[in-house]
Amino acid sequence: MASSSAVGTLVVGAFIAPPAIAPPPRQKKLPKNSPGNRTDMAWKHGIVDPDNPRKIQCKYCQKKSSQPSINAVLKKGLRDDACQAIARFFYNNDIPFNVARTEEFTIMCDMISIHGNGFKPPSYHDLRIKLLNQEIKLTHEALEEHRKEWRNIRCTIMTYGWTDRKRTTILNFLVNSPKGTVF
Repeated sequence: MASSSAVGTLVVGAFIAPPAIAPPPRQKKLPKNSPGNRTDMAWKHGIVDPDNPRKIQCKYCQKKSSQPSINAVLKKGLRDDACQAIARFFYNNDIPFNVARTEEFTIMCDMISIHGNGFKPPSYHDLRIKLLNQEIKLTHEALEEHRKEWRNIRCTIMTYGWTDRKRTTILNFLVNSPKGTVF
């Protein structure tokens, strides 16, 4: 009582599977403009720049060009908006432009960008009390390192003075050592 079919063979109530047939191997589909699959008609007029594979070189005039990424286009607009906001901050608060040349300004911008989206700036109270006290503490710690150096190597005390328009004399005292100058 055995019967057979296209699916398998039935032998006294048991099913025997047909011989295993391996599926055909999948062919890896290459992206349209990958080096092995240049089907876009624009490749008739340009070649990949040998110095920079992200650029295309024209076959006729040898000019090299590349298309900006979507992120680059979007970020350019964001950067322009951020720069305009920074400029407005400088203008509206009478901040001298040379502040933008300081290392602290660059560090501030870097730290904000590292934080990323949603950075909450410090409040008036934080700037006036909490952060000011932290900065004073850090300054005292840095000064203490200089004082330790002064005990070992010695130092030079310098002064310079000037008079302002109201004829007020102002004296600045500086301490110079191999570790640096402190005033």
